[in-house]
Amino acid sequence: MSQPPLRKISYYDEFKCRSSECPDNCCHGWVIPLDEDILKRISGEKGLYGFWLRSTVHGKYQKIFSPLSIRCPHLTREGLCGIQKRKGESYIADVCREYPKIRMNYGPLAEYFLDLSCVHAAFLFLHHYDDEELLVQGGDEELPGTYGNNEDRDHFKRLYEHRANMVAELRRACRVSAEELNDSLCAYAGREWRVQNQLLIKGKSDLWESDEAEDIGCDLFPLSIKQINEMMSTCFYEEWLKYSAPFLYKLCRMYYKAFDKLDYEKGAEELKRLFDSYIAVDERMVTLCGEYFVSVILRRYMMSFEDYSPYHHFKDAYLVLNLFGLFYALWYDKNGKPKKIEIARIMAAVEKRFFHNDNALKDVHAAVKAP
Repeated sequence: MSQPPLRKISYYDEFKCRSSECPDNCCHGWVIPLDEDILKRISGEKGLYGFWLRSTVHGKYQKIFSPLSIRCPHLTREGLCGIQKRKGESYIADVCREYPKIRMNYGPLAEYFLDLSCVHAAFLFLHHYDDEELLVQGGDEELPGTYGNNEDRDHFKRLYEHRANMVAELRRACRVSAEELNDSLCAYAGREWRVQNQLLIKGKSDLWESDEAEDIGCDLFPLSIKQINEMMSTCFYEEWLKYSAPFLYKLCRMYYKAFDKLDYEKGAEELKRLFDSYIAVDERMVTLCGEYFVSVILRRYMMSFEDYSPYHHFKDAYLVLNLFGLFYALWYDKNGKPKKIEIARIMAAVEKRFFHNDNALKDVHAAVKAP
C-alpha cells in the first residue's frame, strides 16, 4: 500500500537542537516518559551505571524520569544528555529523540510541524511566520503510525478544507487590525461550538461553511480581565515554578504585581492600556498574534478528526494566544520592547506549561467557559 502524502511546515528541516546553548533546556520542567525499548536497555545495563540508571526510573504504571518535573537526573552540568553522551542517541527515550518534532499521520495525509514549546522552534517560527506554509514533501521517508482509528475520509476532507478556509480568513483579518482579528475569532468560535455539538450528537455537521454569525457574548482577543484572572488562578501558576520553570515564574509574577491589588474595573482598564499600547497599535504584532493563532490551529485542530471536538482545539488556540499576548505586553511595559529571542522564550514558556501539563491544560479550559 502506498504511503499517504506528507506535508511539512516550511521551516521544519531548518531545526537543529542548540543543546547546551539553549536558554531553556527541554530537560527542565516536565517528566520524561520512557518507552519499552529504553526500559529494556536500562534493565539490561550492567555494573554501577546500570544500577544508577534503574534508580532514576519512577512510576507504577507509566515509567518516567524526573518525577518532580524539575530536571531530568541525566542532564549534565554542560546542559547535555548524560545518557546520550555515554551510550549514544539510539539509547535515549523516543520522546527525547523526537522532540520538538511533531509527526502526525492521519491516514489520508501526514503532516510534520515543530512544537513551539522549544525556544529554538519558536525562534524559527518568528523568522518565518510571514511565509509559513505546509509544503508537499516527496520521497520514501518512513511515516509514524496512524493517529487514532477514524477511517471516515469524508469527515477528514471536510475538516481539512474547513481548517484551510479558517486559516485563510484569520490571516486576512490579522493583517487588517486587532479588532478585525477579534471579530473573526468570535465568528469562528460560535461556529466551532455549533459544529462540535452536532458532531458529538449526530456524528456529522452541516455547518462547516455556514456564514451565520452568532454573538458569543465576549471578546476573544483579548479576553476579559476576569477570564484572564481565572486562568492565572489555576494550577497554570504554582510557586514551585520558581525551580522547574523560572522564566515562566518570572512572567507570572509580573502579572500578579501588575494586577493583584486592582479590582475588576481597574484591572480591565490596565489590561486595555497594555493591549492598546503594545499590541493593537503595532501592525507587526497584530499579524504575529494572528499567525501564532494559526500556528496552533495547524498543529492541533486536526486532532478533532479523532475526537470530534473542533471547538475544544480552537479554544486551545485562543487561550494560549491570550496568555502569550498578556506576557508580551507585561514584558514590554516593564523592560522595553522584547528582542526576538525574548519573544521566543515567552512563547515557548507558555506553550510548555499549557500544552505539556495535563492538569494546567484542564484547569485553564475549565476556568474559561464556552460561548
